[in-house]
Amino acid sequence: MTAPAPTPPVRTPLRRALGFALGLTLVGAAVFAVARSSTDLTDAYERVRHAPVWVLAFLLLVPAMSWAATSGALWALTRRFGEVAPAEMGALVGSAWLLNYLPFKPGLVGRLAYHKRVNRIPVKHSVRVLVDSVILTITSSGFVLLLALLLREVAMPLGWQVAVVFAPAAGLAVACVLRPPGARHGWLLLAALFRYLDVLTWIARYAAVFNALDDPIGLPEAVLVASASQLAIAVPLTGNGLGVREWAVGLTIGATGGGVRLALAADLINRAAELLVAIPIGLLGARWVARRHARRTRDRTSDSPDLSPSLAPKPDLSETEQNHSPTEP
Repeated sequence: MTAPAPTPPVRTPLRRALGFALGLTLVGAAVFAVARSSTDLTDAYERVRHAPVWVLAFLLLVPAMSWAATSGALWALTRRFGEVAPAEMGALVGSAWLLNYLPFKPGLVGRLAYHKRVNRIPVKHSVRVLVDSVILTITSSGFVLLLALLLREVAMPLGWQVAVVFAPAAGLAVACVLRPPGARHGWLLLAALFRYLDVLTWIARYAAVFNALDDPIGLPEAVLVASASQLAIAVPLTGNGLGVREWAVGLTIGATGGGVRLALAADLINRAAELLVAIPIGLLGARWVARRHARRTRDRTSDSPDLSPSLAPKPDLSETEQNHSPTEP
């Protein structure tokens, strides 16, 4: 007998509201720490303003790539329990991504409710998908971090370092071709590939934002910052690691000998770029999900039998009533 799947912790509205307020406070503290030194703030602004256009464009592209990879991982993990189209999962993850910035985690709750109502997937199975996703994220982040620490001890050009980090993704892709999602454990290989790619997108995000600030960091530092960021997002205090993530990045860079204020500015820019992408994707996803839900509800209503008076079942008359007509004396 398998153990029951864990259920999400129930948090009171007050605790959730306090968590949201804490996130805003931490973000405000990060902005204040950067703005306290007008020289640092002006310097960061000038560096971003003069950054190459391709770097700024990449900052907007990478969050979308992360959304796609997360959607793919959750789709691969969920297809064991029900039929969910890839585009449907993308819309659900996109809308949840935006909604989870609000208090009460409406994105997560709404996605679980949608799977139960529309896809007929019990909540316990959706929770199991979340647990499996977290395990894959921790495993992928830890593996990349180990690779980065080993590469730090080896004199190797950056291009070769990137190739070494991307090699496991290539291996997983080959394994997915040899064992497609419909095969035994094929879904796990596909989910691991998507989750590993998601971790790589986070590394690329931080490498790009520090490059935009004209203060590039090495691959090990980018992996450390990305790992700290993922841990901060997992902290169940604020939505999407609001505030916690910025300070985790700042303190991690500070621990490696870098400037804390510049690191705070980097993740604030990263957060702004993320919101610029999350808002349109989230709004479009929410619209798609609402229309899909309405269409599914309408289809189920139309499939129900329409018992008009002419088609309604006649009452079952007793034997006495059948033998005696009301017109008979």
